[in-house]
Amino acid sequence: SGAIEKKEAAPYSRSMLLVASLATLPLRAAVYDISSIEMEIEKDYKITTAHFTAVLTAFCAANILTSIPANWLATKYGRRLVLFVLGLINLAGFALNLWSTYNLSFTLMLVGRIVSGLTVEATLPILDSVVSDYAGPHNAFALSLKNSSGNVGMILAVISAPFIYNKWKSLVPCGWFMFFFVFFGFMMIVLVIIFDSVGESRGQDKDLKCRDIFNIPCVLFLVIISSTLSIALGHNSTFFTTHFIRIRTGFSSELASIFLSIQLLALVVFSPMVGALLDRFGGHYIVLFAGGLSYTACFIIYVFYPTCFHCYSILLPVIFRAAAGMLVVPASVALIPILSPPNLKSLAFAVYRTFRVIWGMITLSLAGVIKVGTQSIGNGFFYLFTFLLVLEIGAVLLNFVAFFLSGAKKPIENSPNDGNQLSNASFLPMAIETKKQNSQQFINHLIIPQLTFH
Repeated sequence: SGAIEKKEAAPYSRSMLLVASLATLPLRAAVYDISSIEMEIEKDYKITTAHFTAVLTAFCAANILTSIPANWLATKYGRRLVLFVLGLINLAGFALNLWSTYNLSFTLMLVGRIVSGLTVEATLPILDSVVSDYAGPHNAFALSLKNSSGNVGMILAVISAPFIYNKWKSLVPCGWFMFFFVFFGFMMIVLVIIFDSVGESRGQDKDLKCRDIFNIPCVLFLVIISSTLSIALGHNSTFFTTHFIRIRTGFSSELASIFLSIQLLALVVFSPMVGALLDRFGGHYIVLFAGGLSYTACFIIYVFYPTCFHCYSILLPVIFRAAAGMLVVPASVALIPILSPPNLKSLAFAVYRTFRVIWGMITLSLAGVIKVGTQSIGNGFFYLFTFLLVLEIGAVLLNFVAFFLSGAKKPIENSPNDGNQLSNASFLPMAIETKKQNSQQFINHLIIPQLTFH
């Protein structure tokens, strides 16, 4: 959209960071509230596993459809109106989900999840940009804290759903719980809209064209691809493991939900600490690389550890996987406002979250094929995690390429770019050759981690 104008930084605001983080609570819980009671939903709605998988897939597909267009609108016309509309649509989706629990209508549940899916991954990048604007020098810490808030929401949904269901033996109380949970999030979004004093002036870019989405820098695009693949694999691996354990051991949904919450709790507690260290010392690419290697080691344990079908013996690799998540998530989200042009920050967050959903859909679908195509739980588990291991190795290699493309010759600065950064290189690899001058400017002015070769 032409030259990037320098815009004054938003004032550091703890209250805005808190409200934006609280608004994230129910958004990340939108799928996990039903994931922890999959068997109960299939029994009450009288549906098969294929139907349940269709609900999850439809939710993810809706996320992919709206995330980038909604954030393009927020960038072009201002984020406050877009946030309000998305909040209303999400509330309507969960009203349909609540209605479906009264008549046990699979169609209503499917439509409700699709409607809510249209909003979740479209809202989160806008809230990411709000947090980044008001974070001041605490960029990585603030974004990690916001993501931790989403993980708290996931924990509440994962743990509460089976306990509520088993207490009342009905899905109706679960539906009411999630509706009021989402209503609370909508109220927090309203507060964000009211107090976002710079939302319009910083967000609007009426000269923005659709093709400007392709101005996201090449290095940032590679970071997005590699980190989102690792994150999606990590989340799905724990979900698959929980499902296998329930089938193999017959454990209750409550125990399985507690098991699934262990890694989320670790992320909640330690992820902001990692973010604070990144703000102080830099080294984002090193942290990303270390996290990817940790993921790889975890998948090796999953594949070859002989007693990993038992609940207690698999706790170690799950906690190890959570520790890797503490590295990958804060480092990747902190790099986005640092590497992206300031007028495309919300769009860059949208691309990041869209790829997380895409990788999640791919791994979920292929895992379903592997589970159905194998004759035993043991073989299914082995082939599934071998497949995930190969993907994770690819993610580590992509991050390695991004690290060296960045140049790695200058220390990182502790705040996102202020509008002076030149980021004209397209994320398409051919742009490095065809736009040699612009790419050289990008490398020269790129803010990169604190690492020096000797």
